[in-house]
Amino acid sequence: KQKPDNSGLPGGDVEANPKCFIGNLSWDIDDDSCKNFFKDCGNIIDVFWLKDRETEKFKGCGFITFETVEAAQKAVAKAGEQLMGRELKINFAKPRPGGERKSGGRKKDNRPPPVRPEGGTTTVFVGNLSYDIDDDSMRSFAQDCGEILKIRWLTDKNTGDFKGCGFIDFSSTDGVDNFVKKNGNNLMGRNIRIDYAQSRN
Repeated sequence: KQKPDNSGLPGGDVEANPKCFIGNLSWDIDDDSCKNFFKDCGNIIDVFWLKDRETEKFKGCGFITFETVEAAQKAVAKAGEQLMGRELKINFAKPRPGGERKSGGRKKDNRPPPVRPEGGTTTVFVGNLSYDIDDDSMRSFAQDCGEILKIRWLTDKNTGDFKGCGFIDFSSTDGVDNFVKKNGNNLMGRNIRIDYAQSRN
């Protein structure tokens, strides 16, 4: 069987990871159709459709994040199969800049590294979070840093929708310093952003 040609796709030479790029999609695709197509690969934790910034029109491609790398590998093997009458393009997504790359990272994150405020702080900002994040997952991720006193997830004032970011209060400045070192690490398929924040009195 001839291997599908994935050259020219984002991530054509990227190492296996849980996030996949999918292209050449039907304009009628939706989350359910996508999840149904990949149901025998493994659990999908996030589906993200790419839209034009100006017109908000669907671009016919997107990203799906699986629970495991193994599931993503099974999905990539389905490249070239028909989904809603179109030959699917799929490959591993390129990790976001700032992630830990063994290849020496050709592209550096252009965001400046977190700057520690004078005297330290007991609060951190966390961003680029999975929409499935919860307190338990975050506490588990930070368990080797120090004691967490409180987690505040940011939500839209009007809709109540989670914004994918929040603040974490630690019991000490050391806990925050340890946690900031995890900036760019992978949590639930996303390279999270961590920065110092003003302590709330």
